[in-house]
Amino acid sequence: PDHGPAGEAAVSVPVAFLPAAEDDITSAHDYYEQQLPGLGARFVAAVRVRSDQIADTPAMSGLYRRDIRAAPTDR
Repeated sequence: PDHGPAGEAAVSVPVAFLPAAEDDITSAHDYYEQQLPGLGARFVAAVRVRSDQIADTPAMSGLYRRDIRAAPTDR
């Protein structure tokens, strides 16, 4: 298993999006695709990468609320 800096096993957490966030991602995808074909897909890929990073290392992301983490994407 993967180990953290102190030799402890790394813990992955599930990532879930609220329905409103899913709607926002879909709307942003559609908007970006209209601006430049492929841009929406790149945006969704960036969201996926960031959510995987949050799942793998939640402590590296900002705590938004009690058990909610937030991190900006590069897109």
